[in-house]
Amino acid sequence: MNKRLIIKIGSDVITSQDSLNYKRINSLAEDISKLHRLEYEIIVVTSGAISSGIKKIGLKNRPKRIVEKRVIASVGQCYLVEAYARAFHSINVAQVLLTWKEFEDKESKLKAKETLNEMLKEKIIPIINENDAIADEEIRFSDNDNLALKVAELIDARRLILLTDVDGLFTEDPKKDKNSQLIHRVSEMTSDIKAVAKKSNNKFGTGGMLSKLIVAEKAMKNEIITNILNGKKEGLIVSLIKDKKKIGTEFSKYK
Repeated sequence: MNKRLIIKIGSDVITSQDSLNYKRINSLAEDISKLHRLEYEIIVVTSGAISSGIKKIGLKNRPKRIVEKRVIASVGQCYLVEAYARAFHSINVAQVLLTWKEFEDKESKLKAKETLNEMLKEKIIPIINENDAIADEEIRFSDNDNLALKVAELIDARRLILLTDVDGLFTEDPKKDKNSQLIHRVSEMTSDIKAVAKKSNNKFGTGGMLSKLIVAEKAMKNEIITNILNGKKEGLIVSLIKDKKKIGTEFSKYK
């Protein structure tokens, strides 16, 4: 059984007012650690570097120039990975920064795959983010949802978990319509489902709901199950994987 999981954590889950939410990071690390102790091989793809950097540098507003974003993200990466390292306590973590070039170049892709596989073999949890310091706007990942999918494909993971600030895909925007209904399972990506995603699109972060559906559709074609869960609620990852509970929205061709 493939026990490899890619868990993508959105910036809206672990940041608040342009600062890292250490309590939330600690809670997520505790949930992930429970699965790690059950011999699951886990890779975390995380956002939040820019928010962390803004706080540390003391800026009031997000920068607009690309070079400023690179600098702030580079500063923020230090504190972001430090937060995860402390949160996981006795479990070793490793920082891995990637760009599109690592996936486009055959030799670089092989090295990245070998390194990640070795980390998992040694029971290390890789903490992955895009290498913002050298990323070019024209060739960078549009968001970390896409990066998480590329990592899942790279190491042959069979499940991708996308953590956001809502419970899943709804028939309407749940923040605006209290009568909206959660869609528990999607087995086929239809135009109607995509239309629903546009209504539910999250304005925060770079990876809104429509982005997640595009990633889920690509994942389904590669036989990767995708789950969208509320990353602000404790215990959901464990309930989904260990307890096999139906939580959030699952995208899968399998019944």
